[in-house]
Amino acid sequence: MQLPPFKWEPNLGAHQIKVPQEMGNGSIKLFSLNCGMQLVVMDYRLRKTTVLEYAPPFNSLGVEFCLSGLIEAHLSSIKDALTAQPGQSSLHYSPDNDSFSEVVFPERVLRLGIMLEHEQLSTFIGENGDSLPIKFQGNHQTLSRYDGLISPQMHNVIQQVLRCPFQGMTRNLFLESKTLELMAYVMEQVVHQDNRRVGSPSPKPNDVERVRHAALLLADDLEKTPDLNELAKSVGMCRSKLHHCFRMVHGVTPFDYLRSHRLEAAMHYLAEGEMNITEVAYKVGYSSSSYFTKAFKKHFGLPPSQCKKVSLHH
Repeated sequence: MQLPPFKWEPNLGAHQIKVPQEMGNGSIKLFSLNCGMQLVVMDYRLRKTTVLEYAPPFNSLGVEFCLSGLIEAHLSSIKDALTAQPGQSSLHYSPDNDSFSEVVFPERVLRLGIMLEHEQLSTFIGENGDSLPIKFQGNHQTLSRYDGLISPQMHNVIQQVLRCPFQGMTRNLFLESKTLELMAYVMEQVVHQDNRRVGSPSPKPNDVERVRHAALLLADDLEKTPDLNELAKSVGMCRSKLHHCFRMVHGVTPFDYLRSHRLEAAMHYLAEGEMNITEVAYKVGYSSSSYFTKAFKKHFGLPPSQCKKVSLHH
């Protein structure tokens, strides 16, 4: 599936790419904002595993929020594929990239993306640029990526974007303000994560791969509460090393990571409307619906009963 190229201009407004019926359903919506950034809302489901090829030019800096769906991204500037998992946020900088494709699996994909050039980020932060992690200060030619979890604050803003009640100029102002708010939360997360790493050696590449394998194992079986010793053994690490490296890579403990993924999956199931709250609670590994309700409200700021299927208004 080849996505047509778009020439981004301040007055371009919104564009929509509909998924052909023979391939699935849903759409990718693109909004060009006055602040120079582009907001992308992806909500679709494909019938089979498909490679999406994106036409150049590409923005060098991007932010992704994955609410549902599993995707492998392939960039020309790096050898290994990058994965996007539900509940994950990421900031990536790839100044030397001339091709980009994604392998999308046959499940609902719901993601938000923010695209901008490095110079635009520098304009926003002004004299505070030195506080950015060195990899994002524009003096290298390889991929830099920071992964984190979608925080409750981020999730609330994302839901406001998906439920945007405005049209025309008012909609553009609303989406622009929410996009800037999301950027602020992400940059705070990245700077905090980088400061926490100061004085601590970065995990070795092999350990990073083991941690990412552990994260995939956690996300693949949400109903099961894992034994950390067994999880560590399955990826070839000891318990303490897995715990330490996991925090270095993802910024949270394995159990915090699992809890976030469980609740993000619960939000997805509730939005689909095919299961009640008790069924969803059991589906994502909670034995008590009341405990699930408390955890859900603490994470998202609203009870499961208020979660409804969301869509971006035209």
